[in-house]
Amino acid sequence: MKRNFKVSNAVFSLGFSLASLLGTTMIVKAIEAEYLLLNNDFRVDGNLLSSWVQPLQNSDVTQFCLKASSHVSWWKGLKILDSQGKLINLIVTQDESRLSCTSDIPNSRLAGGKIEFWKAKTFGAHTYMDSAKIDVNQVKGNKITITWWDE
Repeated sequence: MKRNFKVSNAVFSLGFSLASLLGTTMIVKAIEAEYLLLNNDFRVDGNLLSSWVQPLQNSDVTQFCLKASSHVSWWKGLKILDSQGKLINLIVTQDESRLSCTSDIPNSRLAGGKIEFWKAKTFGAHTYMDSAKIDVNQVKGNKITITWWDE
């Protein structure tokens, strides 16, 4: 089976201080990706991820799930943001917690929004890796499961 990969190239900022490394969150500047790839494999910071779409009964909402494979134990997170960059939902996995899902999100809140990919990096700091725009016409009425396959 041929796999299609979206390679995300991160541009690292070396201007952070030791204090920010020891904090709970560190942001690594990255090139913003295009739209979220559905029913496809893609890469974020060299890690293999895939997305899988399942229809919901209600076409006015969307759900997102983050699933970690058995090879993943470090903290992983997805932030769902609206068009203003405000947090709609954060879903995370860590250690034995392998699946996390949002509740139903009204499609109107997703219009112009994006999904951010986060993971634990140096000293366990929760670090922004990349983002992808959300195409409401593609995701509406669906449950989007994103599986993080490796670290």
